[in-house]
Amino acid sequence: MAQDGLISNEEIDSYAKKIESVYREYFIDRFGIELFGKCPKCSGTMVLKESIYGEFMACDQYPNCKNKYTDNYRRKKSK
Repeated sequence: MAQDGLISNEEIDSYAKKIESVYREYFIDRFGIELFGKCPKCSGTMVLKESIYGEFMACDQYPNCKNKYTDNYRRKKSK
Protein backbone atom coordinates (compact mmCIF):
# COMPACT_ATOMS: atom_id res chain seq x y z
CA MET A 1 0.00 0.00 0.00
CA ALA A 2 1.28 3.43 -0.86
CA GLN A 3 2.16 5.90 1.89
CA ASP A 4 -0.87 8.03 1.04
CA GLY A 5 -3.14 5.08 1.93
CA LEU A 6 -4.19 4.44 -1.63
CA ILE A 7 -3.79 1.13 -3.40
CA SER A 8 -1.56 1.10 -6.47
CA ASN A 9 -2.73 -0.22 -9.84
CA GLU A 10 -0.39 -3.20 -9.44
CA GLU A 11 -2.00 -4.09 -6.10
CA ILE A 12 -5.47 -3.72 -7.59
CA ASP A 13 -4.52 -6.10 -10.42
CA SER A 14 -3.07 -8.57 -7.92
CA TYR A 15 -6.23 -8.52 -5.77
CA ALA A 16 -8.45 -8.84 -8.84
CA LYS A 17 -6.52 -11.91 -10.03
CA LYS A 18 -6.80 -13.53 -6.60
CA ILE A 19 -10.54 -12.86 -6.42
CA GLU A 20 -11.06 -14.17 -9.94
CA SER A 21 -9.11 -17.33 -9.10
CA VAL A 22 -11.15 -18.02 -5.94
CA TYR A 23 -14.40 -17.26 -7.80
CA ARG A 24 -13.48 -19.59 -10.69
CA GLU A 25 -12.38 -22.42 -8.35
CA TYR A 26 -15.61 -22.08 -6.33
CA PHE A 27 -17.87 -22.56 -9.34
CA ILE A 28 -15.74 -25.33 -10.84
CA ASP A 29 -15.79 -27.18 -7.51
CA ARG A 30 -19.49 -26.57 -6.94
CA PHE A 31 -20.86 -27.29 -10.41
CA GLY A 32 -18.00 -28.91 -12.28
CA ILE A 33 -17.91 -26.13 -14.86
CA GLU A 34 -16.76 -22.52 -15.05
CA LEU A 35 -19.31 -19.74 -14.63
CA PHE A 36 -19.52 -17.66 -17.81
CA GLY A 37 -17.45 -20.30 -19.60
CA LYS A 38 -18.42 -21.76 -22.96
CA CYS A 39 -21.15 -24.38 -23.01
CA PRO A 40 -19.63 -27.79 -23.87
CA LYS A 41 -22.64 -28.63 -26.08
CA CYS A 42 -23.13 -25.42 -28.10
CA SER A 43 -21.74 -21.92 -28.60
CA GLY A 44 -23.61 -20.53 -25.59
CA THR A 45 -22.33 -19.34 -22.23
CA MET A 46 -22.88 -21.04 -18.89
CA VAL A 47 -24.76 -18.88 -16.37
CA LEU A 48 -25.96 -19.32 -12.79
CA LYS A 49 -29.72 -19.78 -12.44
CA GLU A 50 -32.05 -20.53 -9.56
CA SER A 51 -35.14 -22.69 -9.27
CA ILE A 52 -37.33 -23.82 -6.39
CA TYR A 53 -34.84 -26.70 -5.99
CA GLY A 54 -31.79 -24.44 -5.65
CA GLU A 55 -29.06 -23.00 -7.86
CA PHE A 56 -27.79 -24.64 -11.02
CA MET A 57 -25.62 -23.80 -14.01
CA ALA A 58 -27.30 -23.75 -17.40
CA CYS A 59 -26.63 -22.67 -20.95
CA ASP A 60 -27.90 -19.20 -21.82
CA GLN A 61 -29.19 -20.57 -25.15
CA TYR A 62 -32.13 -22.35 -23.47
CA PRO A 63 -34.52 -23.66 -24.92
CA ASN A 64 -32.31 -24.44 -27.93
CA CYS A 65 -29.70 -25.99 -25.61
CA LYS A 66 -30.84 -27.72 -22.43
CA ASN A 67 -27.36 -28.33 -20.99
CA LYS A 68 -27.29 -27.90 -17.19
CA TYR A 69 -25.23 -28.81 -14.12
CA THR A 70 -26.65 -29.20 -10.63
CA ASP A 71 -25.09 -28.02 -7.41
CA ASN A 72 -22.68 -30.71 -6.12
CA TYR A 73 -23.01 -29.38 -2.54
CA ARG A 74 -26.78 -29.61 -2.57
CA ARG A 75 -26.57 -33.15 -3.95
CA LYS A 76 -24.19 -34.17 -1.13
CA LYS A 77 -26.51 -32.72 1.56
CA SER A 78 -29.57 -34.58 0.26
CA LYS A 79 -27.86 -38.02 0.43
